[in-house]
Amino acid sequence: MAIPRAPHDISQSSREGFAVVHRKHKRRQLAYGPAITDVDEVFAVVGGEVEIFAEGAWRAAPAGSFACIARGQRHGVRGRAGSSAEVRILNIIFDAPARWRNGMPRTPVVLPTVWWRRLLDLEASAGFDARGQRVLRLEEVRAFIAALARSGILGSPATSWSGGPVRPDTGADWMSTWTAAEDVIRDRASSGLSAAQLARAVHASPTQLRRVFLAARGCSPKDAITGWRIVEAKRLLASGHHTVTQVARLVGYATVQRFTIMFRLKCGITPSAFARG
Repeated sequence: MAIPRAPHDISQSSREGFAVVHRKHKRRQLAYGPAITDVDEVFAVVGGEVEIFAEGAWRAAPAGSFACIARGQRHGVRGRAGSSAEVRILNIIFDAPARWRNGMPRTPVVLPTVWWRRLLDLEASAGFDARGQRVLRLEEVRAFIAALARSGILGSPATSWSGGPVRPDTGADWMSTWTAAEDVIRDRASSGLSAAQLARAVHASPTQLRRVFLAARGCSPKDAITGWRIVEAKRLLASGHHTVTQVARLVGYATVQRFTIMFRLKCGITPSAFARG
């Protein structure tokens, strides 16, 4: 018997340019559907094991699985038989471009570690809207999905729905270059890493590296470095153990003035205001 799912209304959030983020923790048996879904959503299994109804059949989705669900499709989720582990689900409900809906792959795939880490980083950047919902910028969610599609991991031709094919020079070498660059950012962004230094570290020209990052993340290497610094700065400020000046130094800014300018540009408030909550 199909178990109905509560309808979602994200029209207001979409008009404001946001996607809505939900985290679900289920200790009891999880079950709903299959039923026609009324939203576009990212469905990711953070912990435990489930089965997802996709393409007319129930399919295994262990921890680390990812699927895109287009509105108007039959979708369902149930706990995996014999599994007693707590199930943790990440849903990002968003408004997909109309051209995506017939092509978005609904069959779950297990993401490589680098992409899973990036998905969790995206979730960690969520804020709250005036209605108290956790939200992400819609353009960031779309950019993540499009980049994932272009990588080939989802197994669906990117040309059919995500906006264009992968460039020839971002094929086999593309993933290794981008993965190496992300590792360098995590290791050295706090030491004042520049985009030029990043390119040298991964043996790529600045132009090549910029193409790789635009394909993978929809942003430049410089913006990726800044993004890491801002996320890390938020974590340090929220801990309450560091002053703004200390945080500026710990995330790689030479001056607190520059840090304050960039933080306010990206977050809309000053570091001091963020720390006060």
